[in-house]
Amino acid sequence: MRTAFLATVLSLSCLAQAQFGELLKRANEALNQHSTAGLSNDKIVAGLKEALQVSTRNAVAVTGKPDGFLKNAAIKILLPPKLQRLGNGLRMFGMGARVDELEVGMNRAAEQATPEAKQIFIAAVRNMSFDDEFDLNKYVVAKTLDGLFLMLGEEEKKIRKNPAAQTTALLKEVFGRK
Repeated sequence: MRTAFLATVLSLSCLAQAQFGELLKRANEALNQHSTAGLSNDKIVAGLKEALQVSTRNAVAVTGKPDGFLKNAAIKILLPPKLQRLGNGLRMFGMGARVDELEVGMNRAAEQATPEAKQIFIAAVRNMSFDDEFDLNKYVVAKTLDGLFLMLGEEEKKIRKNPAAQTTALLKEVFGRK
């Protein structure tokens, strides 16, 4: 299980690079909905970076704890489609507890890996290549990232729309203008 956890964390850095650009694009689009008159480009860039850092910290706080994935229907990791038929068959033969154990294990791995991924998102760590021949790990990593990015997006929306979520002076200055 420790090897799977390490593989998950290492793989997160590769996949995060690909999705980080999309997240920056979405944040920039959101910024365009607010007036930035009078703000320098450096201030705007700093605001975007801070919004992503705050969103990352908040998303990790929500997902990187027990039941952060498992009890969140929007990001819960289910059996991969290729194993669902097998899972249904096992349930019919009274082995549903084993199927549930696997799903709980995949979600627990995501919950444990998420805090480790925090620094990957915040620091935008260097590109890594990791050849994984174990498809279940790849699936869990992908679902972990999907869930983390969903929650990160939700946190970023809060910063844009809710003045109470604009928890720093810079966020208030950049995102509080209409």
